[in-house]
Amino acid sequence: STFAEITDHDDGSYTVKFSTKVAGVYTCSVMIGADEHVADSPYVVKVLPGRPFPRRCCIKGKGYRVAELGAKACFSVEALDRFGNAVLGRISEYLPLDIKIVSSTNEICDFDIVETEAGHYFVTYTPTSVGYYRLTVESCGISIGESPYSLEVRVTSSPSSGENESAIEVIEGNIVSDPPPSDQVKLWEDIAQQEYLTLDGDDGGWASTDEDEKETEEERMTRENPDVPIITNLEDLYKIPRMQKALREQERKKKAVKLRQMRKRLEEMEDDDDAESKMPEKSITELD
Repeated sequence: STFAEITDHDDGSYTVKFSTKVAGVYTCSVMIGADEHVADSPYVVKVLPGRPFPRRCCIKGKGYRVAELGAKACFSVEALDRFGNAVLGRISEYLPLDIKIVSSTNEICDFDIVETEAGHYFVTYTPTSVGYYRLTVESCGISIGESPYSLEVRVTSSPSSGENESAIEVIEGNIVSDPPPSDQVKLWEDIAQQEYLTLDGDDGGWASTDEDEKETEEERMTRENPDVPIITNLEDLYKIPRMQKALREQERKKKAVKLRQMRKRLEEMEDDDDAESKMPEKSITELD
């Protein structure tokens, strides 16, 4: 939806402010009535995406779930803003990556991160030991996508010799037969989320950050200006001056009613004072 704030300066000019959550190219029509365009209307308005928002960014590719021993694995990180719009261009300034690939006995520290002009990162690495790893992708301490992920490093499925094949089959048999180790961090996170849901009744704020909880400019405008019309169709802009005129007329009528009530009370007070002043004064002798 589109939120708009229209200010009538009472001199034939207006100020219009609007925002949208979807990036793209829009057509802005400024009209008088239903069919009369103003000046060079319609105008082309290009809405650009915002800065990358880590929790909305996504990770793609095979390399963040499965990799083969000794073979190069790869996955990509796609930058999205808080509303899910793809962010283009260089993103390292606003989305620095922090990647960790660790297991109970090993850590993969040698990986390459390549940034593209299309708002993507390509991450490549070569595992040197089989097993299950925990892949964490963060930016400024905030998890990207659904990080952390469970990563399995397998033995290459095409051995080069029969002797190696026999040994590898045994290793592969062990790997296939043994179930993946449970992710204790994810397990306790699920337990905590369930407790949160039990107490709060809604898990809508579970994954929120301080930035999520901040009041947006649109929400602030709506709260501070409850009488300002909010429109979702720019073609309805011509209706706003009429609505504002009607609101001003209602306000004028309210003030007129208050003035009449105040005048009536003042007149009643004056009548009471006149009545008291006309009462006969009794002398002290008469009272005695």
